[in-house]
Amino acid sequence: MSQDVEDLERKLKQYREIAEGIKALEAKRKELGQEILQMMPEGMKQLQTPGYKVFKQQRLFFKTTVEEAEKLSAVKTDIVVDKVKLKELYEMGNEIPGVSSTEYVMVKELHG
Repeated sequence: MSQDVEDLERKLKQYREIAEGIKALEAKRKELGQEILQMMPEGMKQLQTPGYKVFKQQRLFFKTTVEEAEKLSAVKTDIVVDKVKLKELYEMGNEIPGVSSTEYVMVKELHG
């Protein structure tokens, strides 16, 4: 193997190891968050210790159908940019104002 390929292989391995470490850290952070929530007194939205201020947050997730929402008068009609159409036009060579792009790598380990 050439030096360049060996160097790339080393960087790819390091990249994957870091990605796996981040995944493990995120899982541990989520676990600690649940433990902290359980330690907060019932009904308390914030808590302060000598070193930290903790806020209990809530995020709602809706799987309400349009039909169900219509019965509650909870629907709206918005005009939105069709990003799929803009992408098609861009890839056909059209100049689209306000378009930017970024490049990144996605690494998959072949074995191991």
